[in-house]
Amino acid sequence: MLTACNDDVASAGASALLEEESVVVFADTLRNIRSEIFMASPIEYTPDSFLLGECVRPNVGTIKADILAQFTSPEGFVYPDSAQIDSITLMMFYRSWHGDGNAPIGITVYEMDKETLYFDSVYTSDVDVNKFCSLHDSTRVLYRDKIVVPAVPKDSVYHSTTSSYISRIMMKMNDHYAQKIFNIKDFSSKEAFNQLFKGLYITTNYGGASALYVYDICLAIHYHYTIPTQEGSSTYTTLPDIKYLYANVESRQINRYTYPERDIIYGKLKDDATRDYVLSPANIYTQLNIPINDIKHRIQSEVGEKRPYVNMASLKVNVLNGDIANNQFNLANWARPATSMMLIKKSAFDRFFTKKELPSDTCAICSNLSVSLDEKKQYHYSYIFDLSDLLTHQQRDTMSLDTLEMLLVPVKITTAYSSSASYVSAVQVEQAVTSTILSSSSDTEQSMNIEVIYSGFSDKVLW
Repeated sequence: MLTACNDDVASAGASALLEEESVVVFADTLRNIRSEIFMASPIEYTPDSFLLGECVRPNVGTIKADILAQFTSPEGFVYPDSAQIDSITLMMFYRSWHGDGNAPIGITVYEMDKETLYFDSVYTSDVDVNKFCSLHDSTRVLYRDKIVVPAVPKDSVYHSTTSSYISRIMMKMNDHYAQKIFNIKDFSSKEAFNQLFKGLYITTNYGGASALYVYDICLAIHYHYTIPTQEGSSTYTTLPDIKYLYANVESRQINRYTYPERDIIYGKLKDDATRDYVLSPANIYTQLNIPINDIKHRIQSEVGEKRPYVNMASLKVNVLNGDIANNQFNLANWARPATSMMLIKKSAFDRFFTKKELPSDTCAICSNLSVSLDEKKQYHYSYIFDLSDLLTHQQRDTMSLDTLEMLLVPVKITTAYSSSASYVSAVQVEQAVTSTILSSSSDTEQSMNIEVIYSGFSDKVLW
């Protein structure tokens, strides 16, 4: 037995392999990636929170956000026979804001008097509001426009469980529209209710330095009714009550964005050769052009065509956190870099978000903003993408493709938890105001390369 285990061959595994099945491994740096600014068409959003307000920054432009909200029907609800309306209050709750928290915002609300929203329809973020609202003064529904200072929420409510205040905005509707809503008595179905109450268009008419991140919208219908004081009594007792209508997942909402100077800003940013930009919700992204055919031939020239495998492929995209040279575009003061970034095939962009797909290593790869500290104690920010599965897939793809076009898109990632692990349950295009300044492929100091280790089978025996 001891004699059988003694062999002069250094590796029993290698001695068992045929000569044509020798494994070879190489390390390389793949260069020639080209980056450029790309302006995408608006896509359909499914908002879980809403941006409301207007932000103006010199040399960057204006972005304005408003809301089209449909409300859920209280199916099966019936008002008491003696019910009479007191008032209706529109309430909005927000967690934070973008911009100057001490800058006032003027909020106004219109009735959606033309058309309601439909579940089976696609609505992009630049939808024409005139399709839903006439925007006449007669369709304004508030008793008076509301002035809000984000950092001073006068209508805040104390939450005893968390011992904190919840930022809330309360807006009273005018008597005419309150009576109109109260007169709706058909709660037989959501469709019937939404034809009678199509929804509200919530926008701003004042301010330009701040925007709210709204997470909940509802209507509070205050009414009262009477009941006999006792059975058979001729005296009556008046009782107050409240019915809430919610803008929630059972109904449709649109967070509408307008960016009037987007084309002008896009042209100026495109002229900056050393930097790339990713702006949300302006839909201005960075496109990476990867010479996939050259990479494929380069790898196959080393390891042959027998099942090449990319063991590691790390793409580092450097984020600049300083001001722009000569202070031409001070985007760092306009918004923060995106917390999460997705690298996705350009051809799959519309399909991925429309069909609410999840990240796949061969189509869409996510990375969180990371930070490192160098020997000079300076911080460096970056996104690091693992492209190993993507490049392996492309190596074995029989389709001839010279250049692989990928987009860097800011995303919001929703994580769910099971008993054993966490997993990504949803990915949406980032709707918060962000601006990410990247080192472009033309930047010689921080070049955009892929550090790669690949392997395969070759007839060149290395041992």
